Amino acid sequence: MSFCWENYIDLSEELINLAQNNPMEKAFLRTSISRAYYGVFCIARNYLKNNKNITNSSPEPHKFVIETLKNSQDNSEQIIGQYLATLRKERNLADYEDNYQVTTNKANLMLISANQALNFFQTLGVNIL
Repeated sequence: MSFCWENYIDLSEELINLAQNNPMEKAFLRTSISRAYYGVFCIARNYLKNNKNITNSSPEPHKFVIETLKNSQDNSEQIIGQYLATLRKERNLADYEDNYQVTTNKANLMLISANQALNFFQTLGVNIL
C-alpha cells in the first residue's frame, strides 16, 4: 500500500500542538513547517505523474513541480503551485537558516496553506492516498 502523504500534514498539526510549553518548541515548529511542505510536495509530484502523465527529469524536482503547477492552464493547479512555492520558501528557512524566527503563528499559517492546497486537490478530484 502506498504511503499517505497527507499524514505528513496531520503530523505537522501534531507537532504544533506538542510545541507548546516544550523546551524544544522551535524544533517542533520548524519540523512542522517542513512536514507541511513535504506532504503537499509529494501529493503534487504524484498528481502530476499519475493524473497528468508528467514526470520529472529536472535536476531540481521541487522547482519543477512548483513551476509546472504555477504555469498550468488550470486555475486550481496554479493556486496549488502558489501554495507550494510559499511552503517551500518557509521550509527552506526552517530547515537551513540558523536565525529563522519561527513562531507558532507562522507554523499555523503554513499548516493552513497546506490544508488549502489539499482542498484544491480535492476540487481536481484527486484521491489523496
